Formats: sequence, structure tokens, C-alpha cells
Amino acid sequence: MQDTRARVWWYANGSQQQGPVSAGELKHIANEGGLQPDALVWREGMAEWIAASSVRGLLPPIETPVETPPPDFTSVTAAPAPSAPAWAAASASASDTDAPWFAVAPRKLLVMSLCTLTFYNLYWFYQQWWRVRQRDRSDILPFWRAVFSIFYVFPLFKRLRAEAQEAGLPSSFEAGTMAVMFIVITLLGNLPGPLGMIAMLSALTLMPAQELANRINAQRAPEHPRNDRYSGLNIAGIVLGGLMLLMALFGSFMPEEETEEAPRRKPSSSAPVALATPSSLQA
Repeated sequence: MQDTRARVWWYANGSQQQGPVSAGELKHIANEGGLQPDALVWREGMAEWIAASSVRGLLPPIETPVETPPPDFTSVTAAPAPSAPAWAAASASASDTDAPWFAVAPRKLLVMSLCTLTFYNLYWFYQQWWRVRQRDRSDILPFWRAVFSIFYVFPLFKRLRAEAQEAGLPSSFEAGTMAVMFIVITLLGNLPGPLGMIAMLSALTLMPAQELANRINAQRAPEHPRNDRYSGLNIAGIVLGGLMLLMALFGSFMPEEETEEAPRRKPSSSAPVALATPSSLQA
């Protein structure tokens, strides 16, 4: 029986909407000429319909006719075998490195950040910067950019918005405003007592950026997994981190015990008291 979860694509030539179909079926339809370049396609996770020509590897390339000279019957040479078109080599399923950005469901990002006391934020920044390094083939250090995320959050948000604009995707957040909010909320974690727990909300500023990253991934690598399920390691981190979070919340709201000063020691009534004799007073 065919897995119905794989049939997530819809397409429309003009006003006629058809689907759902799987990625393989959609590619076969395009190869047979049933999908025009100006046709619109959509799948789960996309905010709006996009042109079929913007999905990498979906449509075969348009071959321009090359004017050839008349045949020379005096010499006949064997013609080389035609090379396969570029789209035929593209796989229908994208690997992990095909997605330009780290994929994770925004809700999962929030849950993991809260249950790990924001340590998941470091992992998130590391994964995003690692993909930037792989694509740019640069020598940046993703680990240190994750550790000092307050200094590199704005460049990351700015690049996300720039790539979204290039892909024709609207952005729902301002890079500068969201970066300032992340920095302020993160620094509030240094406050004493319950006020320090405000830093737990820093993941809320990462969710709009992650949503935009997922939309870019859906356009450039449609078959890349959305990472919306929890693995065994995720569940273990949620359980252990959740217990630590409850203990931290319980301890931050517990009243501090007042320390009593030790009473001063009074002289005992049974202690001997030296009395002055009359003879010593007269001397």
C-alpha cells in the first residue's frame, strides 16, 4: 500500500488545481510535459504557492537549438554520445547538506530550548553557522559563533532575510529588532533570583528566523526532512532538562531562611567574683 504521507504536493496549470501527488510523481509529470514553467506548486510547510521553475531539479532545462553546418559526406566521424541533462542527475530526495539552513520545527525549537535551559540555542546557532560555512567554503568557526551568539545573531538574521528576498519569500521579522531582543533577553539571565529566568524566553526570538529558514528549505530542498519529531535523545533531554527546570523554578521562588545571630554569652551566676578587701582599698 502506498504511503499517503508522501503525497504532499499540489500543482496548478492555470486555474486547474490537481493533487496531491508525491515528489516522484510530480517530477514524472514535469518530464512528460504536463507541468509548464509558469505553473504553480505547493506542499505542506510552504506559506504560499511558488512557480515550478523555482524548485531546483523539478523541470527539465530548456534546450536551445544549435544551428549545425550541412553534413560533409566526404568524411564521416562517429558522433559522441549525448550527455544526460543536468536535471536527470538530481535526486528526488535531498540529503542533509542539500538544505541551505538547519531544519527544525519552531515548536520543537521552543520545547528543546526550555527543557535544556537554553543550551539547545547553542546547538541551533552552531548548526546554522556550520551550514553557512559549508556553502561559502569559508573558514569561520561555528562553535565560537555559537558560544558568543550575542555578537553574531544579527549577521545570521541579516543573511536569512537577504536569502529570503532573493528567493521571493516575504519576511515577517526585522533582523535588527529581533537581534536586539535576543541580546537583551539573554543578558537578563544574569539577574538574581526569579528575574534570571527571563532568559528562558530567548527561544521566542529565534522562532521567526527558524520559520523563515524552513520556508527557504522548502523551496530549495523540498524533500528535506522538516525535523518536527522527537528522537530518543531529544526525549531524554526533555525529561532530564525538564526536571532541572522544575527544580530551578522551585528553588528560585522559595523564601530564603533568615540566619539568627548567636546570643551573647552572659556570665554565669556561679562564677566566682573577686571582692576587694578593706585593707587593699586603704593601701
